[in-house]
Amino acid sequence: MENIYFKEEDIKLEKDYIELFNKFIKDYKNQNHVKLKDIYSDLEINCQIIYRWKLKIMSTQSKNYTKQKFIKNVGDLFNLNSSQLEEIANRAGFSFINKLSGEEFSYYFNSILDKYKNDKFKKNKDLYEEALISKEMFYHIKAGRHLRKESLLALFIVMELDLENIQLALSKSGYILSKSLINDFIIILMLKSEKLHKLRGFKRLEVINEELFNRDLPTLGTREKAEISMNNIGKKSLGIPRGS
Repeated sequence: MENIYFKEEDIKLEKDYIELFNKFIKDYKNQNHVKLKDIYSDLEINCQIIYRWKLKIMSTQSKNYTKQKFIKNVGDLFNLNSSQLEEIANRAGFSFINKLSGEEFSYYFNSILDKYKNDKFKKNKDLYEEALISKEMFYHIKAGRHLRKESLLALFIVMELDLENIQLALSKSGYILSKSLINDFIIILMLKSEKLHKLRGFKRLEVINEELFNRDLPTLGTREKAEISMNNIGKKSLGIPRGS
């Protein structure tokens, strides 16, 4: 089916964080005359993990702490300033500069709920069900705990935040939509589309998830609920009634 939200030639990814990391390594080796294995040792990482990250460059779901710790270690070892550190974090889909503590994010998120929840979402249940979020995950987010990028994005999209406000809200949780990650970049292009703005609530999330699903990319929402939704999309494309 033809994509009406963006053109394929619009997908022009920036260099990923591994490429940027390799550039810092090269400069550091030349300046300090050290071996690569010693650099990895100082960073508390090994080349096999770097290789796995390179193969799954878009992933921010697994071992978030390990990846964020690695980026911070890169900043310390290579003596990066805050802007340089934020650049490499952004390319990995993270943000350090605006990140709030759990308690601070809880207050911030609840203020967003008060501002953007409209008459359609009179109850929290109405919102988290449309966002394909489990009740448990929703209340974790409200409390500032166990923040997952895919779950936060689903909520912000259903609440109809624009791209600028989604980026700001994500950064408060330690994430960001990155132009170096294919799944993030697809979402950015979709959110920029005037045609998407004509859709309301869940329909926005549905068409974004359908685009991600068709490209074999991770969908948004709590994993189990998103998978059920994608199964229904797959059945719809085959003409099979939902719930069959």
